[in-house]
Amino acid sequence: MNYDSATLAHLRLNFLFDKDPSLETFIQYSKNPFRKFNKRELIGIGTRFNLENNFKAGLGIMNENEEDLSAISDNTLRLSSYFHSEFLIVENIVFDLSAFLQPSLNSFSDYKATLIGQFDFNVNDNFKISLQYNTFYDSKPPSNAVKKEEGFATVFSYNFN
Repeated sequence: MNYDSATLAHLRLNFLFDKDPSLETFIQYSKNPFRKFNKRELIGIGTRFNLENNFKAGLGIMNENEEDLSAISDNTLRLSSYFHSEFLIVENIVFDLSAFLQPSLNSFSDYKATLIGQFDFNVNDNFKISLQYNTFYDSKPPSNAVKKEEGFATVFSYNFN
């Protein structure tokens, strides 16, 4: 078994309208043998709300297809909800906080929750470097996986606007 490669690809399209709510859709693919799953594929659609200047919330639905290291698959329809806020520290440094809750529509006792806090260092209008802390909880993880994970990451982002 190859334990030295993990992958995460996430594409989100936001269709911003003059008035709330706006529409967003996303697709995600990840594989992470360290977290005891072979792959996790998501596709979803939802609404996005601007509640205050730097506070956003989203609510939608997503289909999750997850496969553990034993090739046992599970397909789950989930509610997708998130909250996001940004706090300006200095001119080019922002503290960014996001929380996600994804309960199964069949059983709310089956849920995934994520909290991500990061410092964003804006290099220019399009490019930023982020130092991130995240914690992830899965009430019903794949076989042999732990329920709670924590991690640190460095993220490089480019905005095409």
